[in-house]
Amino acid sequence: MGKVKMVLNTNSKNIKTWALAIPCLTESDILWLKGLGVGVKTEPLTNKVYIQGCMVNEVVIGHKIEVTTSSKKQESMLYLKYGEDLKSLWQ
Repeated sequence: MGKVKMVLNTNSKNIKTWALAIPCLTESDILWLKGLGVGVKTEPLTNKVYIQGCMVNEVVIGHKIEVTTSSKKQESMLYLKYGEDLKSLWQ
């Protein structure tokens, strides 16, 4: 999966960023998050592969997934769907 970016258009002072501790976003996840109106940013997590001491490639081993909310309703819906896989980054 490539980078996914959905822009959050809000002037709210209650903006919070969360990490999703799941291996990747499915098409269903993306549609659900888009419908909820949250911001989403993903970055691939890579691991370098070495052969005889020389780096030959980088392999994607997962994704860093961040979700941005601007309301209590969005937070509640995220908790209901992802539970303990949702980690706060705004403390």
